Amino acid sequence: MNSAIDTAGQPTGVKPRLRVPIAAALAGGVALLLLVAVGSVLAISQLSAQRIALELLGDNADVGLELLETRVRGQLEPAHVLGLQVAGMLEQGIIDPGNRQQLEDTFRGALAAVPQATALIFIDQGYQSYQYPPNLGSLDEVVAESQFTAGLQGMLDSHEGMEQMLTGARSMEADFLWMAPVWVQSLKQPVLFLEVPVGREDTFGGVVLVVVALGELSQFLKDLEGRDATRAFVLYEGDRVLAHPALFDMMLTAGDDNEIPLPSLAMFDDPALAYRSEGTRAILDIGAINHRYTDAYELGDDLVIVSELADFGPWEIGLKLSRAVLDEELARIRQVAMVGLGILAVAVILGLLLGRVLSRQIGGLAAAANALANLDVDRVGTVPDSRFRELANAANAFNTMTTAMKWFETYVPKSLVLRLRRDGESITRSQERVLTIMFTDIRGFSTLAEHSPAADIAQMLNQHFEMLTGCIEAQGGTVDKFIGDSVMAFWGAPEPTPDHATRALLAARAIQQAVEADSDKRRAAGLPVVAVRIGLHTGPVVVGNIGPRSRVNYTVVGDTVNTAARLEALAKEVAPDADCVVLLSSETAAATPKEVTLEALGERSIRGRDAGVEVYRLVS
Repeated sequence: MNSAIDTAGQPTGVKPRLRVPIAAALAGGVALLLLVAVGSVLAISQLSAQRIALELLGDNADVGLELLETRVRGQLEPAHVLGLQVAGMLEQGIIDPGNRQQLEDTFRGALAAVPQATALIFIDQGYQSYQYPPNLGSLDEVVAESQFTAGLQGMLDSHEGMEQMLTGARSMEADFLWMAPVWVQSLKQPVLFLEVPVGREDTFGGVVLVVVALGELSQFLKDLEGRDATRAFVLYEGDRVLAHPALFDMMLTAGDDNEIPLPSLAMFDDPALAYRSEGTRAILDIGAINHRYTDAYELGDDLVIVSELADFGPWEIGLKLSRAVLDEELARIRQVAMVGLGILAVAVILGLLLGRVLSRQIGGLAAAANALANLDVDRVGTVPDSRFRELANAANAFNTMTTAMKWFETYVPKSLVLRLRRDGESITRSQERVLTIMFTDIRGFSTLAEHSPAADIAQMLNQHFEMLTGCIEAQGGTVDKFIGDSVMAFWGAPEPTPDHATRALLAARAIQQAVEADSDKRRAAGLPVVAVRIGLHTGPVVVGNIGPRSRVNYTVVGDTVNTAARLEALAKEVAPDADCVVLLSSETAAATPKEVTLEALGERSIRGRDAGVEVYRLVS
């Protein structure tokens, strides 16, 4: 049994379905979407901004520590390599330890190649020592002030000291040993020694010492601070300073044992060095971003980031970063959040207004559609246009449908055809331009191919074309096509190139040099020479997409192309035995750069042209 339908379209006796006015649905829905979308984006952006600020701080610390570590390694690793090389040369017998002149020449050359090292010392197993420079000068004090293992000078001057050093080197498990740094007052800088044994056990031949002055590290830190206000330092054993911008101003005195230790942290008027005693462990989570640092400390408005550098001993590098930069960024983020909340409130209000406008326009469209559904065509008015694209399209479609129903015909707007024509596949229009054309050809290729295996010919052509293409494209040329053993190329299209003739000449010279070098190699190897002829001409051509739509080719055509090809063929008569002949017309020669030399060959007749052509030959 069918139910009756009331005037509202609902079955009689059925509870009416809750229907929400479209105005309320659109206004509330748009406002809610804006609130959720903009609010979510704002919240995510705030969290992301804070994370980015921390990442920025971590990146700054990472870059600074990496720069400092690279500089330290750049100072010490070349000296390390130098010590290993010298010890290896002594062990292999390349250097005769008994030949003092050879030792001097080798040590002098090695130190000249590695300026990071200050001096070299060699002690053989016969307790004989040699050092370079032979007169150490201020380095004498370096040796005298060294107090490790009873003092290096004592080792060099005494049989017992040398025996102790040689015994330790003979049983050394590692290939080298960085010894403890010492302060040298005359140099106002620390000095470091690298000990490298020459051989082991039965093959032991002595020990090599490399002396490295570390003052350049402090100078680097001083220059770094002057350039971008970054304070950095290098410590030894956590409480002694190896490098610092103020290290050159230090004046130290010896203790009771006549030893001058490295300066301590307390001797510097630098709050950054008090991070362990006065600072607190940083609570900022930059460890997830920066993997170089060992520890971080908050020190007032600053952050001190430190990292261990254990390759050379108990070393530690540090960097002071300004906390104010991060605080300013976080304050700026909070300001942005407040502005974002204001924008969110305005967006919700605008969303409500926009929803009401949309609901009125959709309501009008729905009323007209209802009238049309009742076949009341005369009562259906014209749906007004809208600034919203979808509503405007719907209104246009509805009005068109209404007209179709009135006139019982299909209406196809003219604008549809115009759009199809405008958005169809575009074809590049051919145009006349002045270009420079190049043709190349291999002399006697047919004979060469006749007496060589096909695989060898294919390999030779591939190498030849790769060389030609490299020279052409290096000067901005376009390879048009490969024709057998020939190449056609041009300059000046598709992108306009004012100096296209000059570029073509430079490419031809590069090809000539490459061919002549290859010819020398092939003659030496007993292979046939691959001689090349080249023709260049500059003039007007038609350039663009030429051919049917199914097979379009971007190329050039015209008399200029033919002239370039004829010049290449003329090269056979000009120099039939040359490895590479480059002929060009006067139009191309007019753009000759100063580094290219040409030889005038006079006017020549070429096939296909009534007038002669002034021909030039590329010499170099």
